[in-house]
Amino acid sequence: MVTNPLRFIWKNKGTVLLAFVLGVAVWISAVIASDPNEEAILQFNPPIEIIGLDDELVLVGDIPELEEVRLRAPRSVWQEINAEPGTVHAILDLTNKKAGNHELELNIQLEIRTYQLVEVKPNTVAVSLEPLVSKGKPIRPILTGEPAFSFQADTPSVTDSRVQISGPESLIDQVDEVRAILEISGARESISSEVLLQPVDSNGQFVSGVTMIPDRITITVEIAQAGGYRDLAVRLETIGQPARGYRVTNISVSPPTVTVFSANPQLVAGIPGFVSTHLLDLTEVIDDIEIRLTLDLPEGITLVGEEQSVQVQIGIAAIETSQSFTVPIEIVGLGAGLQAEVSPQTVDIFLTGPLIVLENLSPEEDVIVFVILTGFEAGTYRVELHNEILPDRVILEVMNPDTIEVIITEQSAPPEDQTPTPEATSSP
Repeated sequence: MVTNPLRFIWKNKGTVLLAFVLGVAVWISAVIASDPNEEAILQFNPPIEIIGLDDELVLVGDIPELEEVRLRAPRSVWQEINAEPGTVHAILDLTNKKAGNHELELNIQLEIRTYQLVEVKPNTVAVSLEPLVSKGKPIRPILTGEPAFSFQADTPSVTDSRVQISGPESLIDQVDEVRAILEISGARESISSEVLLQPVDSNGQFVSGVTMIPDRITITVEIAQAGGYRDLAVRLETIGQPARGYRVTNISVSPPTVTVFSANPQLVAGIPGFVSTHLLDLTEVIDDIEIRLTLDLPEGITLVGEEQSVQVQIGIAAIETSQSFTVPIEIVGLGAGLQAEVSPQTVDIFLTGPLIVLENLSPEEDVIVFVILTGFEAGTYRVELHNEILPDRVILEVMNPDTIEVIITEQSAPPEDQTPTPEATSSP
């Protein structure tokens, strides 16, 4: 008799259901055994992403960073998370939130399969929303510092006279004025510079957290010298020349520029752009000079300041030159009973030093080139040359060659005297 399969299943439905449940349990156990669940803390904290913020609102203050995210997930999922951190998101949803203070829950989302969120620290975030306000403000140019003595600064001008500031309503209300600050300390000429705008409150404290358009402007100020004053370059006047073989290496005048004054502005305007010192005699000098000199000022014009002279420094140095000489090679330290022959017997040397010293140098007396043969025995050697330069400030630049061949031999014994003894002769 053939049994209907459906009737058989229905008749034994309890047994079939039990078999199915056992089969699923076995399958789940196998899956868990091969890919077990693991609970752990993320090795990184994803940044908090804000969504749903109304365009007419602005977030006030900073959002804290996540401290800890604990998940439970299969081992394979953890491998995916660690390989691709960008798959984990921390969402702060501000959709439909109005102005005011809110305590909102953080939503952790993963772009992967099965996981369980165990714990988030912090799990809620306090946020403050305020209306976004935009307002126009005048720009106030401010000069700080003072120009150089005798100079005056005119009223500054700016490329933009107003700025549009926007931000949270509470911060915009704090802004009392917007400043453009230009430093002019010690200035002697007009200045045009781009500066950042600074929103400040009624106490002059900087207000942060607002946006400005533009955020910087160019501020210009004309700086000119007051009537009767003038800056003049200092010109050193000299006569004579340093001693033969010496030259001037540098001239320094401090200060290089001085300020003069006259009660008659036209008198100051009519003089050249420099003022001369009184004459300084350089005849036959061979050493550096340091001296204070007064200035040769026209009548009716005075030097501004307590110092009525300038500091002058002049560097004097010997003229350097180069010269070549051919000198013999001397032998030092040769042992007793030995003789040496050098090849070549002379070398060419190139010396650098003061012109006067080299012109008066005697190669035979002032320059010694030698080989040291201490401890050498008979044989042929290539030996390094040594030198001694007696005059001061003279440098040996090149020696050609710098090594020579030396042949050392034993000295031959002197020949014996073989003159025949005269024979005696008999007397007649």
